[in-house]
Amino acid sequence: MVFGESAAGGADLLYADPCGNLMNGVERGDYMGATTVGGETAHHLFYRADDHDWQLWIRAEAPALPVRYVITSKWLTGAPQFTAQFHGWAPEAKDDFVFTAPGGARQIDPTDVAGEGME
Repeated sequence: MVFGESAAGGADLLYADPCGNLMNGVERGDYMGATTVGGETAHHLFYRADDHDWQLWIRAEAPALPVRYVITSKWLTGAPQFTAQFHGWAPEAKDDFVFTAPGGARQIDPTDVAGEGME
């Protein structure tokens, strides 16, 4: 899936723990019920924060995966929205997400914040 530069609003979903980031500053959340998204039944969740609102639709059937995400800015004129719709999930295709280091790469100690030993 390619988002491009304009997908800053969707970056929240790319964290290892997206829930922690998404829930930051949330004042209220509601379950809006079940609806159809892309031909699938999905649970619609709505969350309100001080400077933005966001909505997430989660597929009702297992595995429970996101099918749509909308974030609305409340601090920009016109309340612009970013929408991402997801389809074609293949969670059984785990080999698609295996990291292969490029030639010449070497492992570093992640606690080495100063970067000592890095060239």
